[in-house]
Amino acid sequence: QEFFLFGEDYLKFRHFLVQGTFLFVKGRVRERKYREGEFEFNIQSVELLSDIRSKMAKSITINMALSNLDEETLEKLTEILNANKGHGSCSVKFEVIDHAEKAVIELPSRSLKVDVTNELIGSLEEMQTLNYKLN
Repeated sequence: QEFFLFGEDYLKFRHFLVQGTFLFVKGRVRERKYREGEFEFNIQSVELLSDIRSKMAKSITINMALSNLDEETLEKLTEILNANKGHGSCSVKFEVIDHAEKAVIELPSRSLKVDVTNELIGSLEEMQTLNYKLN
């Protein structure tokens, strides 16, 4: 897709216009002035895609089956979360699923906040006994 920037919009966003840079573009579609039936996309903001995950992730939910919950898993998970403890605003929630009883227990952490980094995501993906989702 092609976008055209003129005047003030160009000056505001030109530092993002580097070939190969992944961007997160927010805008508004509206009918063009003086051309009924034609629409245009007006860019409202541009951010680096790499910055968006940490800004938009409000919480991370870690799901695991009760049958997979053991001391080794808890120690590794604690180590991962403590290594990524940060000043971010991403809270941590846990969901323990008991398949036998068909029950889910939600355990939100009130004090633990983490920075959502590539290291955190990579470490959680390496653990075969759990799943996660960013909210």
